Amino acid sequence: MAKTKAATSSCSFCGKSKEHFKMLVSGLAASICNECIDRCNKLIRDARQRQAAASTSNKSTNDGKKKGKNKARKK
Repeated sequence: MAKTKAATSSCSFCGKSKEHFKMLVSGLAASICNECIDRCNKLIRDARQRQAAASTSNKSTNDGKKKGKNKARKK
């Protein structure tokens, strides 16, 4: 397999040139700057927090429904 080196000095995601970021991670077809990586990490963290909150909310909603059903059966 032929080795190719990305001769890029700009971020493939935001388009900023090397003067505007501290670090660039390059792959075979794209490069991403440290600022875009930070944004991606924040998106992932926020999504996980929303999922955890939704899971907790669904659990408490389901617990309430179960309690209501148990009370109805006792009557």
